[in-house]
Amino acid sequence: MAEVPIGGDFFGNPYLAKQFAQLQRVYTERLLAGIKAWKEISYQVIDPEKALKYCPEEYDRIEDAAALSKRFVEFMDG
Repeated sequence: MAEVPIGGDFFGNPYLAKQFAQLQRVYTERLLAGIKAWKEISYQVIDPEKALKYCPEEYDRIEDAAALSKRFVEFMDG
């Protein structure tokens, strides 16, 4: 353990970062008793004009969010 770097030094090493990712995939599911874990992803729009190309103003986000939530719950219910 004394040779394992701390913090950024650890994840700055590609070999150690890859080993960590592999171990995390194996053990996360096992430690959580088969429950899958998701990471939260966030983003920030830096050019609103270009963003409109992908999400026009008339797009109903609330309706799609509700439909996606419904599909997720149906999937989880089996």
